[in-house]
Amino acid sequence: MEGAINFENGIIESIDRDVCTNCMKCYNSCPAEAIKAWGKMMTVEECMEITRKDRGFYDKSGGGVTVSGGDPFVQSDFVMELFKACKQENIQTCIESTFYAKWEQIEKVLPYTDLIISDIKHMNSEIHKKHTGVDNHLILENLQKLANDGREMILRIPVIPNVNDDMENIEKTADFIIDKLNGNVRTLQLLSFMRLGEEKYQSLGIPYKMEELKIDRKKFQDHVSQIGKRQTIRPNLNQRRFSAAWYPAFFRQIG
Repeated sequence: MEGAINFENGIIESIDRDVCTNCMKCYNSCPAEAIKAWGKMMTVEECMEITRKDRGFYDKSGGGVTVSGGDPFVQSDFVMELFKACKQENIQTCIESTFYAKWEQIEKVLPYTDLIISDIKHMNSEIHKKHTGVDNHLILENLQKLANDGREMILRIPVIPNVNDDMENIEKTADFIIDKLNGNVRTLQLLSFMRLGEEKYQSLGIPYKMEELKIDRKKFQDHVSQIGKRQTIRPNLNQRRFSAAWYPAFFRQIG
C-alpha cells in the first residue's frame, strides 16, 4: 500500500507494518529480490499437485501430508477440503496445531485426520499467557476432548530456559498427560530450544526477544534424572531434540 514504505536517499529504510496491507507490490517490483514473501495463496488442487509428486515416498515410508502453521485451524475450511482430497487418494493426513481454536473449527477437520501433533508450552495459565498472549485453558480442554474421542497424538514440549524448564512445571505436565489424556499419547518429544525463527523475525522487522537465550543442558539433565526416579518419563538427549520414551509404569497408568 502507498505510504507503507519509508525511503531514505532512495533506499528502503523501513516498512510500516501498521500501514502495510500485504499487497505484495514491493515484493513483485524489487529488482534485487531483497524483499521476501513468507507464504502465498494456493488452491486445494495446487497443493495436491505438489503432494502427488511425493506419492512414492509416502507409499514407501508410510507417511503423508502434515498441515502446520501459523495455526491451520485459522483456515479450517481449507484444511478440511485439502484433507478430503488427500483421503480420496489414500494419502495419510496429520495436523500440527496449538489447538487454541474453537471446537467447531477442530471437529470439522477430524473425520479426515489420521494423526495429531500438538505441544504443551506451560501448565501455569498466567505464565502461558505472559509468553504466548493467551491462557492455556482452551488448549488443555481441546487436548482432553481429542483424547476422549480416542485420537492418537504426538505431544511435544519445547524446552525453553527459564520459562518452562523448572521441575514443578515438568511434573505438572507429566501428571496432565497421565491423568487426562487416557493413554492416547503415542510419543512425547522434548524439543531443545533453537533460534530458527530469528531470520524471519528480522525480515518482518520484528524484534527477536530470545536472541541471548541459551539452553542449559546440565540443568535439564538434572530434571530428567529426577523425573526418571519418579518413574514417569525417561527422556534421552541428543544434539537437537530430546526424544522421550515411557517407563513401563507409565504405560500401566495411562494404558
